[in-house]
Amino acid sequence: MTTNLNALAQNISELVELEKNAKPISNLKELHERIATRNKIIALKDELASAIEDISASVYRLPRLPGPEYVEWADAVLAMNPVFLVLDTTGLDRNCDIIRFSIFDVNGCLWDSVVKPGRRMDPNTNYTGLDMTALEVAPSLKEVWSSVQQILRGRYVLSWGKEFVDDRLQENAEHYGLEPIKLIGACLQRKTSDYYSVYSIRLTTTCQKIGHDLPQISGAPMRALGQISILKAMSQGITDVQREAASTSDDDEDDHPF
Repeated sequence: MTTNLNALAQNISELVELEKNAKPISNLKELHERIATRNKIIALKDELASAIEDISASVYRLPRLPGPEYVEWADAVLAMNPVFLVLDTTGLDRNCDIIRFSIFDVNGCLWDSVVKPGRRMDPNTNYTGLDMTALEVAPSLKEVWSSVQQILRGRYVLSWGKEFVDDRLQENAEHYGLEPIKLIGACLQRKTSDYYSVYSIRLTTTCQKIGHDLPQISGAPMRALGQISILKAMSQGITDVQREAASTSDDDEDDHPF
């Protein structure tokens, strides 16, 4: 493509030079020859413009590269040994109960506890992987709340869909009369969307990109491990792992915010 463009440009330049230095027209034959040359210049110019448009379109369609600032952010946060907070809930509505806390750092699990809901007994099995038996024998939110507070105190917290996590913590604390938990940290989903230059991105999709496939039903601990892998990949500038993998369609996933 580059050679063709150079040849086109060179041809146009040569013809334009000839026209600039041409002698005045002295007969009809010369006029027709000059008109033919001008038409050839215009045709070559249009061909060159079309080729440049094709290249511009190809450049626009190239996969976007992450900005160095996002790689630097991930590397800096990784060095802080942040905690990853993942919740399982009875649903997505405002009044849903937290039924699992999974708290990890880059070295592994710090706390993982199923919680018995106080409003509706719904394990949300298709998403959480939990069953009714696990909820029935689990401690209440009040019983685990102080432990969660203690683990999160003073830590930089990453959560996929942090706004959802913040809302669930606040609403559950208000409903059960517990001391609020205020998280200091960032939404890993938003940072990942910025990294990939897309408006929004799913956890399962991102994990697949970096070679950390999640099963169709991924409870909180599995999603925490996926988030750790994403942060590590971002810190190394990894966008996609070249390998054969079954594609995951968003249409096949359960309706959830992650």
